[in-house]
Amino acid sequence: MSDPSAAAGRAARLLHSALKCEGLGDGEGALRDAVAAHADFREAGDRTGMAAALQLQAVLHANHGDHGRALAALDEAVEHRIATGDAEGVVALHQERFALAVRTGRRDLAREASEAMLAGFERGGDRDGQAQSIHQLVQFLLQAEAHDEAEELLARGLWNTDRAGEERARSALVLLQAQLDQATGHPQRALRRAQEGVRLAELARHRPALVEAWHQLGVLQVGLGQLEEGLATLEQALDGRELLQDLSGRAATLAELARAEQALGRAGEAARHLAYAAQTFEELGLEQARAAALGEAAGLAASVGRFDRALAHGEALVAACAALGAVEAVGQALFSNGQWRIQVGDLAGAERDFERAASELRAAGSAEGHAIVLGMWGQVLDATGERGRALEVLGEAERILTELGSPALAELAPILAEIRSAEA
Repeated sequence: MSDPSAAAGRAARLLHSALKCEGLGDGEGALRDAVAAHADFREAGDRTGMAAALQLQAVLHANHGDHGRALAALDEAVEHRIATGDAEGVVALHQERFALAVRTGRRDLAREASEAMLAGFERGGDRDGQAQSIHQLVQFLLQAEAHDEAEELLARGLWNTDRAGEERARSALVLLQAQLDQATGHPQRALRRAQEGVRLAELARHRPALVEAWHQLGVLQVGLGQLEEGLATLEQALDGRELLQDLSGRAATLAELARAEQALGRAGEAARHLAYAAQTFEELGLEQARAAALGEAAGLAASVGRFDRALAHGEALVAACAALGAVEAVGQALFSNGQWRIQVGDLAGAERDFERAASELRAAGSAEGHAIVLGMWGQVLDATGERGRALEVLGEAERILTELGSPALAELAPILAEIRSAEA
């Protein structure tokens, strides 16, 4: 005959071991112990323990991309929490189900989990919880372009936040209304909503809400052609992001500032803000986004003749692309850097960049790109007095472009003919 107390003790130790393994990055060991803990909790008749073990299993399955098993574990855990009367635990599990639904693009599941959360918050009389649940589901619905569903839920959320003291939650919902208006072709109404969102956030004295409202209002103003007003509003939002040390928000606001400045013809300022966005993405560990921001910043700086800045951004871009293992992108960045070095009279530096760019593009299997870089490299070699080597490099470029039937050959042919004529 089994001993429930002994089983409960084993289960508690196994659950602790599973959590420890997870913290050490041993997912396989954590899952093994969590499954064993669940079995012992079941033997002990401890439904609270079973729910905890299943919840951990769900996290581990999700981390390994096994979303089906993760959902099954959460569904079973919900049953145990309901049986024990743990209302808060049930809501927390539905929150995890919602997050899993969003991750897998399951709109049906997201709606069902959100409705279950709402029901739980309603039973507990938690109006703020209801508003938060609606807010997160509406965000998902907007991304999925489910505008009718989003509008229905927003009306419900605004009804739940119509009391004094609920301005912060109402502000967040009004800003979502503005996004919905923008998505459905009502920009002026969206602008009015965003202004109302700012007013409500100010009443709530809640800085994160106010900063987010400023950001959204600024984006709408820029979109409507109110460029100077939008720029000023976005600058306010950026100041707020800095005070809050909100890195992801800072990156988003910097990107919007850059767009506004480009629209105003201030490419240099736009490049500066994009470079700061790239630094922020680096702090966040988002290397792909960092590379994109650096590339845009470099191009903008070059467009206004600031080749020194373009090169600084371009060199950082080379390092970022190399860290990503993006060989072809490294070659393309080096090619741009070489062209900018020519503009500042650094032919030796341009030669180095073109030589390396040719090597990277060859390694990436970009035959035409490799040949085009060889063409530029050969011209620099000729300009620095290395005519023999220049002819060798240009001849290789000609051979590759001829084999490819590339239209780029038409540009290279007269250059090569001139150099050959001078050599003869």
